[in-house]
Amino acid sequence: MSLGTPASCAGSPVDEICARCGRSLESASLLLVCEHHLCLQCAAESLEKRGTHVVQCKACNAVTEVDAAAASYLEGLCSSPSQSTRLASGFASPAVQTSRDLSDDTSPMVLPPPVPQPARRKEPSWSNSAVDAPSKERLGKTKLGAAVCSQPSVSPNSPSSVIESMENVPQGDARRCGQCEDGPAEIHCDQCQETFCKGCSDATHRQGRMTKHCLQTITSELWKPGALAPPIAAPSLSRRFHACPGHPEEPVNYFCLDCESSCVCAECCLHGKHRGHSVQCVLKAVCMLPDRAEELLSATRIESKRLASMVKHLSQKRLEAAKLVQRGTEDLQTSLREVALAAQKEESTLMQEADARASETMRLQRQEEQEGRLAEAYRQLSEFYQVGDAVPALRWYARLQKELRSPDPVAGGAALQQVRLRQSSFSHTCCRLKEVTNRVASVKAPQAAEVMLPHQSG
Repeated sequence: MSLGTPASCAGSPVDEICARCGRSLESASLLLVCEHHLCLQCAAESLEKRGTHVVQCKACNAVTEVDAAAASYLEGLCSSPSQSTRLASGFASPAVQTSRDLSDDTSPMVLPPPVPQPARRKEPSWSNSAVDAPSKERLGKTKLGAAVCSQPSVSPNSPSSVIESMENVPQGDARRCGQCEDGPAEIHCDQCQETFCKGCSDATHRQGRMTKHCLQTITSELWKPGALAPPIAAPSLSRRFHACPGHPEEPVNYFCLDCESSCVCAECCLHGKHRGHSVQCVLKAVCMLPDRAEELLSATRIESKRLASMVKHLSQKRLEAAKLVQRGTEDLQTSLREVALAAQKEESTLMQEADARASETMRLQRQEEQEGRLAEAYRQLSEFYQVGDAVPALRWYARLQKELRSPDPVAGGAALQQVRLRQSSFSHTCCRLKEVTNRVASVKAPQAAEVMLPHQSG
């Protein structure tokens, strides 16, 4: 943490207040990681050596590491009597009029009431805000990534601490001023999360931004058994150390408005993947959550209505498609039944014709055998006649005459030709019937698959 003036810090008004002594800052000051300021006198008195030089905020207990140059400068202020006297006279709180030796750690010291973080200016809505990444000069002066905290620190004035403290103290002490612990608790401050008596409240909220705090008069209703603590206007945000995922040694202090992802540290904003993005301080970004959540809720409702309408439309289309499939299935089944009946009728006709031609086929076979015998008798007769053997020639002649007295072979040949034609026609008809059967089978297979689809989808 380095030193700087209130006017030199971006976004810091000139009338910043020291978080320890409560005086307005009109010159150089020390800016802590919790964004509280300390005047140089209080910073020099609060400087501690814990391996490195650190300063603990008296308002929220946040621990800030001080770089070597700033620590050396503050130690020089403590070691220089003239500087120490000047700072004490220029920055000391009116409530502390006793002088003390800065090198004496055991000397008594009276501190004014702790001053909470000043109220912040109202930020524009999330959609209209465009906050640039912190500059190197700003980060160099504040050194936001140098916070050191071994245990998560919680503000002693947080709601949980106020309630716990009021539960653990006797009833009489719970109604006393949280500062002087002598006067009765008459006023509650929403920003300080503390109860005050009239005198302490006037002393604490007398100037600067402290005058803008919301003060409520405490009534007897708040001290009934059911009321553990005075009403709280808004939850207090505790300053805890949350390590950056990419830089575990750095605390997260910014929220990227472009990515809207997890909080990041200053290194991510300057040199990481969020370089050049619009970022916002986490304490300011969290104040935008209600409005942003309302926008997301409205968008979710609109999207839900759109999806419901789409589902309804798809359901109607599904019913129409199911009706078309059912109608097509019925038509196809009717056509298949007609084809099957026609095939059965054609098959019956062909079978009857085949039975009628069976006898003709047998007769034609006998005629073919007779033609063979006639041809054999004629051949034998010719052979024996040529060689001049009279007896065998006459015997084959008599046999040839006997065969000729049988049915006319010419008429038998015509009948045979007619039967052969009918057999060819029957074979052709059988082939056609087989083709029809194959086509019916090929149509039934896709139809069965289409019929199963509505059942599976249902």
